[in-house]
Amino acid sequence: MKLRGVSPDDVTEKAIYKVLKEKNPEEARGFKDHHASYLRYETLTATDLEIMKFVETVSARSRRYPISYDTLKSFVDVFLYRDLAEEPIAQTDVWRLREKENIGRLLDILAVEALSGRFKLDVGVYKLDERLEQNPQAIPVDHLRAYRLFRKSALKVWAETLRDAMCQYLVIKNKYGKDWHQERPLWAEINLEEWEAIRRGIKAIVGHKVWAETQKDLVGVLASTRQKDWASMLLEGKLPGRPDKLYQELNVSAVVNAMARL
Repeated sequence: MKLRGVSPDDVTEKAIYKVLKEKNPEEARGFKDHHASYLRYETLTATDLEIMKFVETVSARSRRYPISYDTLKSFVDVFLYRDLAEEPIAQTDVWRLREKENIGRLLDILAVEALSGRFKLDVGVYKLDERLEQNPQAIPVDHLRAYRLFRKSALKVWAETLRDAMCQYLVIKNKYGKDWHQERPLWAEINLEEWEAIRRGIKAIVGHKVWAETQKDLVGVLASTRQKDWASMLLEGKLPGRPDKLYQELNVSAVVNAMARL
């Protein structure tokens, strides 16, 4: 691009992709795919994240760990701006670094509030729902809560709710440049007070009644692997296919209210 006389301000992630596409479309596709993978990898390996102690990184299924690596990637993808930026690289690099730090901070808060000292690796996850049906008292409540929180189908629902609540809160705090909250939720300078507000939102999610439910006739329902079932339970407070509201809604408004509460 220098040989072409391109101004430094015109060197962007999108411009690099465009040049590659003109030269070699296949290489350009590889660049785009690798770019998103690189951002995920950097986020999860840049610091010593506490949450990684609870992630299965070897097997597709685990007997001990509550989080699969695929589920962790799904969480990161909810908050990561994976598209190609159109701002000059010099600016983008600063925000990519801040985004990485913010996701790391978010994962550390999650580990403290939901996993560390709560999920017992020696109890594990193997046939946990069956064990729960046989003897609800045998599974510590905090352990059960962590197990359900990090089931992929449930996580997708509450992670997107948390993201949207954080965006709404940070918009009120005037933390975004342009309309970044729509696609770049963590391209923001977040101060200590705001992180404490986000922690309150996470506590509201972690403390929801549904995660600790042990009624025998509900255990099977809460073992659901369907995202739409969890959307019904969390966002509407209703069991799938049933009209009555059993739980308090855990929607964006509820999480924002928790963040704003002192």
